Amino acid sequence: MAIFPPRQPPPRIKLPPVPVSALPQTLLPTPLSRGIQLGAFAFATVLGCWVVIGITFYAVLIYDFGEKEHCFMPIRRWFDAQTSGLFTLSDRERAAFDPRVRTTPLPGAVERDNMVKTDRRTPIEYFKERENER
Repeated sequence: MAIFPPRQPPPRIKLPPVPVSALPQTLLPTPLSRGIQLGAFAFATVLGCWVVIGITFYAVLIYDFGEKEHCFMPIRRWFDAQTSGLFTLSDRERAAFDPRVRTTPLPGAVERDNMVKTDRRTPIEYFKERENER
Protein backbone atom coordinates (compact mmCIF):
# COMPACT_ATOMS: atom_id res chain seq x y z
CA MET A 1 0.00 0.00 0.00
CA ALA A 2 1.42 3.34 -1.05
CA ILE A 3 1.60 6.21 1.36
CA PHE A 4 0.90 9.58 -0.20
CA PRO A 5 1.90 12.87 1.33
CA PRO A 6 -1.01 14.87 2.80
CA ARG A 7 -2.71 17.22 0.38
CA GLN A 8 -1.95 20.88 0.61
CA PRO A 9 -4.70 23.48 0.19
CA PRO A 10 -4.34 25.57 -2.96
CA PRO A 11 -2.54 28.85 -2.50
CA ARG A 12 -4.85 31.82 -1.90
CA ILE A 13 -4.60 34.65 -4.40
CA LYS A 14 -4.89 38.06 -2.81
CA LEU A 15 -6.52 40.65 -5.04
CA PRO A 16 -5.49 44.25 -4.74
CA PRO A 17 -8.03 46.41 -2.90
CA VAL A 18 -10.63 48.21 -5.03
CA PRO A 19 -10.24 51.98 -4.87
CA VAL A 20 -13.12 53.68 -3.08
CA SER A 21 -13.93 55.87 -6.08
CA ALA A 22 -14.73 52.79 -8.23
CA LEU A 23 -17.31 51.34 -5.83
CA PRO A 24 -20.93 51.79 -7.00
CA GLN A 25 -22.06 53.25 -3.67
CA THR A 26 -19.96 56.35 -4.19
CA LEU A 27 -21.52 57.27 -7.56
CA LEU A 28 -24.87 59.03 -7.35
CA PRO A 29 -27.25 58.54 -10.26
CA THR A 30 -28.06 61.58 -12.34
CA PRO A 31 -31.62 62.90 -12.09
CA LEU A 32 -32.29 61.73 -15.65
CA SER A 33 -31.12 58.16 -15.02
CA ARG A 34 -33.10 58.03 -11.76
CA GLY A 35 -36.20 59.30 -13.57
CA ILE A 36 -35.78 56.70 -16.30
CA GLN A 37 -35.38 54.01 -13.67
CA LEU A 38 -38.55 55.06 -11.82
CA GLY A 39 -40.47 55.48 -15.09
CA ALA A 40 -39.47 52.02 -16.27
CA PHE A 41 -40.53 50.53 -12.94
CA ALA A 42 -43.89 52.33 -13.05
CA PHE A 43 -44.47 51.29 -16.67
CA ALA A 44 -43.64 47.65 -15.93
CA THR A 45 -45.90 47.65 -12.88
CA VAL A 46 -48.85 49.18 -14.72
CA LEU A 47 -48.34 46.95 -17.75
CA GLY A 48 -48.12 43.89 -15.51
CA CYS A 49 -51.38 44.83 -13.80
CA TRP A 50 -53.16 45.25 -17.14
CA VAL A 51 -51.82 41.90 -18.35
CA VAL A 52 -53.10 40.17 -15.20
CA ILE A 53 -56.48 41.91 -15.54
CA GLY A 54 -56.70 40.91 -19.21
CA ILE A 55 -55.82 37.28 -18.56
CA THR A 56 -58.34 37.12 -15.72
CA PHE A 57 -61.05 38.70 -17.88
CA TYR A 58 -60.33 36.21 -20.66
CA ALA A 59 -60.30 33.21 -18.32
CA VAL A 60 -63.51 34.18 -16.52
CA LEU A 61 -65.67 35.42 -19.40
CA ILE A 62 -64.34 33.97 -22.66
CA TYR A 63 -62.23 30.79 -22.29
CA ASP A 64 -64.13 27.59 -23.08
CA PHE A 65 -63.91 25.16 -20.17
CA GLY A 66 -66.32 22.72 -21.79
CA GLU A 67 -70.01 22.04 -21.46
CA LYS A 68 -69.93 21.14 -17.77
CA GLU A 69 -70.89 23.60 -15.04
CA HIS A 70 -67.81 25.31 -13.60
CA CYS A 71 -67.11 28.05 -11.07
CA PHE A 72 -67.28 30.89 -13.63
CA MET A 73 -70.75 29.99 -14.96
CA PRO A 74 -72.71 32.29 -12.58
CA ILE A 75 -70.50 35.24 -13.51
CA ARG A 76 -70.86 34.44 -17.22
CA ARG A 77 -74.66 34.20 -16.94
CA TRP A 78 -74.78 37.56 -15.15
CA PHE A 79 -72.46 39.14 -17.74
CA ASP A 80 -74.53 37.72 -20.61
CA ALA A 81 -77.72 39.12 -19.06
CA GLN A 82 -76.11 42.55 -18.66
CA THR A 83 -74.74 42.72 -22.20
CA SER A 84 -77.56 40.97 -24.08
CA GLY A 85 -79.39 44.24 -24.70
CA LEU A 86 -76.30 45.94 -26.07
CA PHE A 87 -75.78 43.65 -29.03
CA THR A 88 -79.31 43.05 -30.31
CA LEU A 89 -81.20 44.64 -33.19
CA SER A 90 -84.88 45.42 -33.36
CA ASP A 91 -87.04 43.63 -35.94
CA ARG A 92 -86.99 46.69 -38.17
CA GLU A 93 -83.17 46.90 -37.99
CA ARG A 94 -82.84 43.18 -38.74
CA ALA A 95 -85.08 43.55 -41.79
CA ALA A 96 -83.03 46.49 -43.03
CA PHE A 97 -79.83 44.43 -42.94
CA ASP A 98 -81.24 41.09 -44.10
CA PRO A 99 -80.00 40.44 -47.68
CA ARG A 100 -82.93 38.09 -48.46
CA VAL A 101 -85.51 40.80 -47.77
CA ARG A 102 -83.85 43.48 -49.89
CA THR A 103 -86.16 44.57 -52.70
CA THR A 104 -83.97 47.12 -54.44
CA PRO A 105 -80.54 46.18 -55.72
CA LEU A 106 -77.56 47.87 -54.18
CA PRO A 107 -75.87 50.51 -56.32
CA GLY A 108 -73.11 48.90 -58.35
CA ALA A 109 -74.49 45.38 -57.80
CA VAL A 110 -74.15 42.91 -60.65
CA GLU A 111 -76.28 39.93 -61.49
CA ARG A 112 -75.07 36.45 -60.62
CA ASP A 113 -74.69 35.44 -64.28
CA ASN A 114 -72.25 38.24 -65.00
CA MET A 115 -70.04 37.57 -61.99
CA VAL A 116 -66.53 36.24 -62.41
CA LYS A 117 -66.34 32.59 -61.51
CA THR A 118 -63.65 31.54 -59.08
CA ASP A 119 -60.83 29.35 -60.32
CA ARG A 120 -60.92 26.01 -58.49
CA ARG A 121 -57.66 24.69 -59.93
CA THR A 122 -54.59 24.20 -57.81
CA PRO A 123 -51.49 26.18 -58.76
CA ILE A 124 -49.85 23.00 -60.05
CA GLU A 125 -52.80 22.28 -62.36
CA TYR A 126 -52.77 25.87 -63.59
CA PHE A 127 -49.09 25.83 -64.53
CA LYS A 128 -49.37 22.39 -66.17
CA GLU A 129 -52.15 23.74 -68.40
CA ARG A 130 -50.03 26.75 -69.29
CA GLU A 131 -47.12 24.48 -70.27
CA ASN A 132 -49.45 22.39 -72.47
CA GLU A 133 -50.69 25.54 -74.24
CA ARG A 134 -47.16 26.43 -75.36
